[in-house]
Amino acid sequence: VVNITGAGGWAGSWEKARLAMRYGPAPLVYGKHVMQVWRDHFKPVYDLQEQGVAWATPQDMLQQLGLWELTQTSCAEHAKGVLGSWWVRKWPGGGAAAFLEEVVGAVNRCNYNQGNAQLNGLAGTISFAPVA
Repeated sequence: VVNITGAGGWAGSWEKARLAMRYGPAPLVYGKHVMQVWRDHFKPVYDLQEQGVAWATPQDMLQQLGLWELTQTSCAEHAKGVLGSWWVRKWPGGGAAAFLEEVVGAVNRCNYNQGNAQLNGLAGTISFAPVA
């Protein structure tokens, strides 16, 4: 377990170094992606609703917002695509695979009591937003 918020000074620096060695750039890459999905696709629903826009079905809404495809794949597959570049996947400490299982998986199990493979990409992405 890595605590990057509670420890200060030398101990806090050591925890951050351990995090970087274990996961490499995966937390930064995935966090940036999650915030981009939130900003570009999910957040606009509030403005549209304020303008009186309504949808006949949830699918219509998700398609207009550009989120439908995320509902058609698992969180695991979507996250692997986001973290698919070679240098993120092949990080010597575990990289993307370790990050997906140990961090993204833990967040999803806490929020939804489901693993990455059982949760769709939209739910998994939004689940991680408070952490990003």
